[in-house]
Amino acid sequence: MIKMHGFGQVNHPRGKPQTLSSTLLLGACCTLLSTPAHAYLDPGSGGLLMQLLLGGVAGMVVVIKLYWHRLLVFLKIREPAAPEDQIDSTDDAAPDQP
Repeated sequence: MIKMHGFGQVNHPRGKPQTLSSTLLLGACCTLLSTPAHAYLDPGSGGLLMQLLLGGVAGMVVVIKLYWHRLLVFLKIREPAAPEDQIDSTDDAAPDQP
């Protein structure tokens, strides 16, 4: 008996999910059976693709910058940051002056 589990996953009696093979088969059929579109790409389309590319690069730079220290700790290049000592409030208080 074949049971459906989730979107697009079919578990056969042997227990192997067939998601990847069915996706590749569908992609191959769509590629081989497609017809030419005779479409025109104007200069605005090129600008849109360039903006998409640059936005993706900028987003990746921001993500790397945010998680850089965690990445270095994960790769064991740096040690985890030690927790800061509690600040003694008496050291910062101004002395009483008469």
